[in-house]
Amino acid sequence: MIDWAAVRRRIRFIGSALGLAPTQIEEVLAEIAKGNEAKLIAFAETHGQSLDWIVTGDLAPMVRSMAGKVSSQLPLPLALNDEREG
Repeated sequence: MIDWAAVRRRIRFIGSALGLAPTQIEEVLAEIAKGNEAKLIAFAETHGQSLDWIVTGDLAPMVRSMAGKVSSQLPLPLALNDEREG
């Protein structure tokens, strides 16, 4: 069962953290109240947010995703660079 009050809090938190216009957040919340889940999905995608976190409060998928992005941006250890070049 989805805790829609928690979903609304998370959307407001995202809006605040990203500096989104309050009208933009209220529009999303109004659409969700009408049952327009597509608007929620679009909001998450547009702002790069985890739908798992917004809907269930589960941060694990977002943490794994961010860890993958960070690790792919880190330089390879010198020994690995040498192996690729040689």
